[in-house]
Amino acid sequence: MKKNIIYLTFLFVILASCSKEKGAEMTVGRLITNETLIKSNSAYPYAKAVLDSVLEKATIIDSLLPGQTSTKKDTLVRGYAKLEAYFYDIDSLRFLKAGFCWSTTNAFPEITNSEYRYTVKDSTIFEENMYEFTMLDSLRYLKTDTRYYLRSFVIARDLRSGRVDTGYNQNVLDFRTRIAEDVWFYKKPFSGLSRSEAATFVIDNIMYMAGGENGSYPLNDLWAYNPNTDSWTQPALLPTPRARGVAFAIIGKADYYVGYIGLGIIDAQGTPSDKFEIYSPEHNTWDESYRKFEGGARHDAVAFTLTGADGRPVAYVGFGCNDIFKQELNAYVHHPASDLYKYNIKADTAASLLTWNSVGVSGLPTYGIVEACATSIGNRAYIFGGYKHKTADGTGVKEYQKNLFIYDNLSNQEIGGNFAIIGDFPGLPRANAAMFSLSFTKDNQNRSFIYFGTGRTADADGKEYYLNDFWGFDLQQASWVRLSNYKGDACEGAIGFHVKKNHDDYGLNVLDRGYIGTGRTAKKLSNEIWEYLP
Repeated sequence: MKKNIIYLTFLFVILASCSKEKGAEMTVGRLITNETLIKSNSAYPYAKAVLDSVLEKATIIDSLLPGQTSTKKDTLVRGYAKLEAYFYDIDSLRFLKAGFCWSTTNAFPEITNSEYRYTVKDSTIFEENMYEFTMLDSLRYLKTDTRYYLRSFVIARDLRSGRVDTGYNQNVLDFRTRIAEDVWFYKKPFSGLSRSEAATFVIDNIMYMAGGENGSYPLNDLWAYNPNTDSWTQPALLPTPRARGVAFAIIGKADYYVGYIGLGIIDAQGTPSDKFEIYSPEHNTWDESYRKFEGGARHDAVAFTLTGADGRPVAYVGFGCNDIFKQELNAYVHHPASDLYKYNIKADTAASLLTWNSVGVSGLPTYGIVEACATSIGNRAYIFGGYKHKTADGTGVKEYQKNLFIYDNLSNQEIGGNFAIIGDFPGLPRANAAMFSLSFTKDNQNRSFIYFGTGRTADADGKEYYLNDFWGFDLQQASWVRLSNYKGDACEGAIGFHVKKNHDDYGLNVLDRGYIGTGRTAKKLSNEIWEYLP
């Protein structure tokens, strides 16, 4: 009787690529033995899995036998394990089936007490005297931070007695998956036109993306993204095409949340707007009543909401380019703004539909900032980047910014608060970046981070280019963390937002997720959306 030797290679790629483990190698050869079928006194490890920094495109390098190598790339998603068993010197008349069995509770999984799958179950595929083959399979949707036991098996028939027996790998592959962190997941792109410079607001953990531009033309479509189903729908169209505007969500007159979108550019000629329009998800309708922004027409401003004294959200809008039309030039001239306005929701009545109050600010660069990004946590807002001009008329050289400002309205909610620079950002200055904030619990600790990435910057010669780096500012530690690069193309004008998901994806332990998507790359406009797990 010929001796049967089976080797199993387990190539495992987990849900995340942790920065401290990038480039790590793990040798994973395993010997299969069983007293009833398989006997072997030695085995050699012959496979390596190289962990790649890109989750979706991990590089797998394997060597089937000493001196025989092959290199291949696989697209790997969500807790995906690639399994490979190499059989040689197998009598095809005895062979019946082969496969893998695995368990999270049984340290010695068998087909009688664990999950299993027949990978090869038809011995007729073998030609006479063909005694070797490779068995390939995969496991998907493995849970993170979970211990697994796995081994392969072979089922064969004794030609003399007719007895059918099963041989297992006695060296069980025992491994634990990492806790997923600092990971990007590719989500379903929306089916509308690719774009940049859109505005977003979130209501009931549904993100609404309004307008944007495709080329130089403002768009008037509204898209709703549900992260729990990874699906898009298209609600009622915007009354006015709009790009480079701002949006926010607050509680309306009927005590349910409504979305505001306004300012920005409203035609191909670059005409700026001073108008806000209101969307009701409850009725899928727009209120087109003219709601003038007291700060004047502008684009590339920022908007954020803070928690007011009564616990309701209060909206703030400001900065950006307050363009002025010059008759002698027959064109709009950029006029960077350094003001900030608060929306008084209590005044939103039939008699006074919209009231904006100017609030005092200090600590910002002279002549304001343009194309900054903003987010908030509770009653503190954070504004990052943008550019400023050396002159008030906006004709000076752009100076890209790298400051992270914090705005606190607790001291005086009526007249506003002060902006202060926090942290010393070690990355490149930039404008038109994407930003979001997350508060979550991990390892029994409450954590709060400000995240941002992408954007546009310039080299020493003034040549502008796009970025795809991604950063976090730890509010508890007051420190910067360089994180995994945004997995989409380097871009500017992308959207950034965050939601709390209502279910735990594949064993992940954080429900709060951030998102970046769309934007202008060096070659195209994007319709991609990527989800970030901290």
